[in-house]
Amino acid sequence: MWRLKIADGGNDPYIFSTNNFVGRQIWEFDPDYGTPKERAKVEAARENFWKNQFRVKPSSDLLWKGMGGENLWNDPSDMYIDFGVLGNITGFEEYEETITTPREGEDPNNTPNEKDMQPFCYSLTELPVDFDICLYNYCQEDLYYPHPLVQDILWASLHKVFEPILGHWPGNKLREKALCTVMQHVHYEDENTRYICIGPVNKVLNMLCCWIEDPNSEAFKLHIPRIFYYLWIAEDGMKMQGYNGSQLWDTCFAVQAIISANLGEEYGLTLRKAHQFIKNSQLHVAIEV
Repeated sequence: MWRLKIADGGNDPYIFSTNNFVGRQIWEFDPDYGTPKERAKVEAARENFWKNQFRVKPSSDLLWKGMGGENLWNDPSDMYIDFGVLGNITGFEEYEETITTPREGEDPNNTPNEKDMQPFCYSLTELPVDFDICLYNYCQEDLYYPHPLVQDILWASLHKVFEPILGHWPGNKLREKALCTVMQHVHYEDENTRYICIGPVNKVLNMLCCWIEDPNSEAFKLHIPRIFYYLWIAEDGMKMQGYNGSQLWDTCFAVQAIISANLGEEYGLTLRKAHQFIKNSQLHVAIEV
């Protein structure tokens, strides 16, 4: 079954760290991991989520709680009943439904596998793609709010008029120079974040840019193992996080709560450990003088 690995860099030569992988957490599938009893409880949690998915759409993160030794592992249905009392306060019902609702005829208890859950970018890099068409058809489709007419005219002008000009000399020289500058910024961010990037959206975009630049480049190879930083497993299946974890934020909030409650003396050891974790989690950048 899936297991959570914490602060473990593994043996991948394309993964490196300046703080001994403090805070790193990734899920890894191990067919031999867990006792038969634990596996049965995981399957029970999945089945319970499947039965209640239209009533309570968010998961309760039972696999993570089980890995942390919290006795998930009591009756999974109890956690859903308690969570259901909160009512419909989520803002991602449609998103959750698209990734948790099996296709007709599928077994809802099947363990997610890597082939079915490959990130969009990783799949895209294995296919022949007309990127000009992709950019025009998808990058302009910003539907967070209605487009004014002027914006639509601008997009159409860029595609119908300026795009052909920039595709031929001398316009292509300007375009080539601009793309080189963009890639410099992409590589700068990749190197400073150890190819994790600042979030899953630009992680995918940066990785795709590196692949377009050179599919066999060292930069693209360094991107691949960092994909797993954004993948998370729960009883509702595999999903992508909004960041590579909230460990640092959670620690800071816990420290603030302890200090605000004047419990510093009682939790002195905890605060010392938290301070060391916060210190080790800071971004280390080598500055040349």
